[in-house]
Amino acid sequence: MCDEEQPEGEPDDGESPADEFAEPTPGERLLYALGQLWWRWRIDPEGCVPPERIDIEAVARMLDVWSDVEFVQEGEGEGGDESYVHFAGEVLVADHSERFPWTLMDPREWAGRQEAREFWRYRATTTDGQAVTSGVEALLAVYGALAPEEREEAVARLRGLRAEEGGEAEREMERYLRSLRRVAEAVGHAPGVAEYQEVAVALRAAGEDVEPFSRLYRYFGKSWERAQEALALSGETTTKAIEARFAHRRVGKPVRYSEGELRAALTACVEHFGRVPNTAEYVWWRDRQLELARAQGRERPHLPSEAPYRERWGGWEGGLLHFGYTPDAIAHRLARRERVFFAKDGDEEARLPEGLAVAALGEAAAGCPPLGEDEAAAVREAYEAFPARTRHVLTVRLGLGGARKGILREVGDALGLHLSRVQQLQVYATDLLVEAVGEPKHARAGLRADVVEGLRRMAGEGSPPHDAAA
Repeated sequence: MCDEEQPEGEPDDGESPADEFAEPTPGERLLYALGQLWWRWRIDPEGCVPPERIDIEAVARMLDVWSDVEFVQEGEGEGGDESYVHFAGEVLVADHSERFPWTLMDPREWAGRQEAREFWRYRATTTDGQAVTSGVEALLAVYGALAPEEREEAVARLRGLRAEEGGEAEREMERYLRSLRRVAEAVGHAPGVAEYQEVAVALRAAGEDVEPFSRLYRYFGKSWERAQEALALSGETTTKAIEARFAHRRVGKPVRYSEGELRAALTACVEHFGRVPNTAEYVWWRDRQLELARAQGRERPHLPSEAPYRERWGGWEGGLLHFGYTPDAIAHRLARRERVFFAKDGDEEARLPEGLAVAALGEAAAGCPPLGEDEAAAVREAYEAFPARTRHVLTVRLGLGGARKGILREVGDALGLHLSRVQQLQVYATDLLVEAVGEPKHARAGLRADVVEGLRRMAGEGSPPHDAAA
């Protein structure tokens, strides 16, 4: 923010005085702290933690903003991997291919960025099957328009660039292989993930030129299995041959998923949930499969995002219909209040894990400000009519009765629910509490906030609960 000088005592019309600043958001606080750590690393690279090894969760917990994180995603960036930390109204993007790896975005800006990336990733052909001009075709078209002498120069330059890329790739591969061989020599065998991490740190501390684990892991496509394969091959063939083998695999990576691949991914997701998923659930399932593969050191699976289904069949529902799911099955996935609140067999209470926090509300005979007596009684009656699962969600999401606030992922894991379903429970339950006080169309301004505050007070948080005997 850049402040222009104003005559003393005369702030701009409609603006706050210069010394009144808005409270920074949780995302802004986290971004500022990460920026300070990055700047210290730039000044003293040897004495500070490099950006790719900074534990964002640890920093967020230190700042006391981790409870504001809704969920964290792993993604694919232009230079390798990205991660996304989602707050209520902002997304912190970590992309270590950039010089400064962190960016704070509005959720709509982030979603538009992701949609554009998916569009170009899978846009090999149009939805009607007609070819779209590729970069290669555009290059050939320009080449055809060149004069003969210009063509010769263009070919010579392309050959030079190709040779430079091949040499650089071979040198990079050799650097990582040298690190793998050095660690293998130290431990006496091909190292595992934990062994490489521990030994590499020790060797680097001793002044040896060994690549850090995070950088080596990204180079081999986040597959420790592939890194070990390269190490084994290095004793049998040349670095150039190993690079050529891996390059061939990268060329084979699908740009446009076949219908069979799209069907297989959707079928696996349906089997996981036991029903037709919505888009949020499919994205969550796909991210989970990628995380599992990464944790186990397996090859990164080629799982389509939801974008190909939308592009080819005009939307997520169109894709589900195309693969044979009936309109009834698709309609059943759309969460209505009764399905969100209650389990299919009505025995939702019996299957709840033990020890879940459920706040009990105190009496509100004389009201519970900011709610009046009748309003407080109506809220209490509606709350107590909720199933235990719903009361637990309100308890830990709002921190009722002094309970520790939980993020969506934590609450969902405890209940065995997807985080989108937890969010629905919280929103629907709060809606019903507001409706219990009065007709929404005629409700007073700020009633929703008053209901939440009244709920907290009746649960014993904030001001002491009202004493019915007084």
